[in-house]
Amino acid sequence: MKNNSGAIIFDVDGVLLDMWTAMKDMYEKHYGMKLVGDSWIDIVKDYERNPFKYMEFGKIFELSDVFENLKPLPGSRLVVNKLKRDFDLHILTAASDSVRDKRIKNIEQVFGKNIFSDINCVGGSCKSTLLKQYSEHYEYTAFVDDHPKNIIASTGVVTQPIWFENNVYLHAGDKMDYKHVKPAKNILDIIKIVKETQRRQI
Repeated sequence: MKNNSGAIIFDVDGVLLDMWTAMKDMYEKHYGMKLVGDSWIDIVKDYERNPFKYMEFGKIFELSDVFENLKPLPGSRLVVNKLKRDFDLHILTAASDSVRDKRIKNIEQVFGKNIFSDINCVGGSCKSTLLKQYSEHYEYTAFVDDHPKNIIASTGVVTQPIWFENNVYLHAGDKMDYKHVKPAKNILDIIKIVKETQRRQI
């Protein structure tokens, strides 16, 4: 029998923790440059085309003190605490095994140790597998991610895919099916979408 309390599954980077600002600042310092205008977005686009070019910097970032002390995005604590009153909360974050402990420590320092039912450091097909498991366990599931690729993959698996629109991945949202996906323009929109779509399901 499915659990009727419902679950909200969160991605972390760019949704709960401000990884993108921290990474941009470190990138500028590491390479001795100042990124202006859309320069940082262009780098993200280039990374998506050829991630191997950025592997060295990625390792430096993950091993840094910056990575394990990422700050919460404004409003993320409020959203998490409000949703915790009515839902089970889960984490699906694409952190490698080598930094798993750092990632968990950072999340627990920011949000508390008993907020999330579990913290899963996985990516790719493993993310999809876990989403399917959650959807089989709960009557209602919402998945929040900032990358359109992950949101599109969750369509038809969870009850409600929610695309958290941050500037970094806006360029990648042109294939989004808005019949099934709800865009969250800001962090507080997540609460509205969850409440509305859960009521509609009932």
